[in-house]
Amino acid sequence: MIALALLLAMDVAVTVDDLPAHGPETPGVARVEIAERMLAAFKRHRVPAVYGFVNGKKPENGTLAAWRAAGFPLGNHGFSHLNLNDTPVADYVADIERNDPFTTARVFRYPFLMQGDTREKRDAVRAWLAEHGYAVAHVSIDFDDWAWNAPFVRCIEKHDWPAVGELRRTYLDAAVVGLSRARQLSQQIAGRQIEHVLLLHVGSSDAEMLEWLLNSYEAAGVRWIPLEQALRDPFYADDAGVVWKAGATTLDEWVRARHLQYPKDLPWPDEKRLESICH
Repeated sequence: MIALALLLAMDVAVTVDDLPAHGPETPGVARVEIAERMLAAFKRHRVPAVYGFVNGKKPENGTLAAWRAAGFPLGNHGFSHLNLNDTPVADYVADIERNDPFTTARVFRYPFLMQGDTREKRDAVRAWLAEHGYAVAHVSIDFDDWAWNAPFVRCIEKHDWPAVGELRRTYLDAAVVGLSRARQLSQQIAGRQIEHVLLLHVGSSDAEMLEWLLNSYEAAGVRWIPLEQALRDPFYADDAGVVWKAGATTLDEWVRARHLQYPKDLPWPDEKRLESICH
């Protein structure tokens, strides 16, 4: 049993994007309540130093204050959540600098996980970040959690409880599949389990499902670690050399660079179904 536990063990840092608000508002639920529910779940599960990545352009609603009060750091997600593919480098880095007053740590997360659609743009922003002392908050576990937030609110508004039940089930299924996919790709690419980084968002369905997600991940062998520990893994220092218009995790970049296949038994979420539900 001990050997099996060690085989399944994964170290995972948790990060949350788009503070202080992501997705539509749930009727009767203040934005800060979403953050407080998530923070309470992190506390119950002793998840350390959960970085919240801030867009300073969004009006503060108590979320940033709640995050700081919990002792958790606030990283830089760009003032305006710009897509680098559509933004000149000078404007993009100016937007990062403009966001600094809203943060407590010099760690940057690319909005949309998009790092530029040309090599020149990609390399220029990376060089600027390094020169200005920013660490990059890489991601290895992503299951498009953001895609559940809008349909969850729509179904709550319509009091369509069977649809809400479907969303709860598919969210958790996708979260577990995303963990399994990262586990398999890490072993395939690195020959070991890297120190993983999970991407979540500060949205209604995330707050609703976080307790179940944390329980499910722990049952699958996850141990919670701080982001700083994860980013010290040398895996993140290697460059896959990929220029890609899509948002991608670091594992995705290596899949593309090595022309690998994703595990066919671990499918991506059905976003067309999520877009259509409760309309």
